[in-house]
Amino acid sequence: MGKKFIQTPILKKITQNPFILKKFKNIFFLICYFSINLVFAQNIEVDELPYFAGCETYKPHSKEKTACSMSNLAYYLNQHLIYPDSAKEKGISGVVYVTFTVETDGSTSNIKVLNDIGGECGEMAKKVVAEMPKWEAATLKGGGEAVAYELRLPIQFVLDDEQQWAKSYELFWGDLRFNQIQTSDLDKYSKQSIIVRNVKGEQVPIVNMSVFYENGKIKRSARGLGNLNSDMTKIIRHAKINGKLTFSATLQQKGNFFELYRTFDVK
Repeated sequence: MGKKFIQTPILKKITQNPFILKKFKNIFFLICYFSINLVFAQNIEVDELPYFAGCETYKPHSKEKTACSMSNLAYYLNQHLIYPDSAKEKGISGVVYVTFTVETDGSTSNIKVLNDIGGECGEMAKKVVAEMPKWEAATLKGGGEAVAYELRLPIQFVLDDEQQWAKSYELFWGDLRFNQIQTSDLDKYSKQSIIVRNVKGEQVPIVNMSVFYENGKIKRSARGLGNLNSDMTKIIRHAKINGKLTFSATLQQKGNFFELYRTFDVK
């Protein structure tokens, strides 16, 4: 089964942390609600919690670094977590809780499924954690020494073909009408805004914005608060033919957070 974004905007509702919505064969949706409850097995106070890969350039303790970590984790899960066929066939849904340790070198270990709903969902959740890129390790308070840290990741598998709320918002990049962009237009559109509108056509404020670029083995990402910044525009301008530019916009409505994805193919 291919691991790629569908060519229509994807809406992801989140309570405190992001979750992923992914469409399968125009019938099934995989919704993975995830929140990270950080638990350390010993009574040791840490200065920095673990951060997911790709956020090393951000200032420690900053909101930007935390947002980067969550955004990269969301993107990783969206790319690698697949609803098992056996679970779909049996109509299995529910929550799988996984605990794991981020070691001092950033690798994941001691991966355990606390509860398994069957249909190979537990195995899939465990596999996606085992294959994670290296995190930034937690550090002890005072000395800055790297220390192993235990995380818990609850993932809810839901099969649903009528997620009407997924059509409530739409992400726009300037006046682009389709999910593709010509390389000759990259400079022009790097200067145009990303906006989100609801079903009434009203513009919705964007809390956080991210852009992900993929072209074969080349992967780049940048993020900011609200709209395109210089790091994002640089990625856009340097995109090449056959690459994919994916925009992620985090929204806040009535106390809930949503994350909206849209992918553009570079032609």
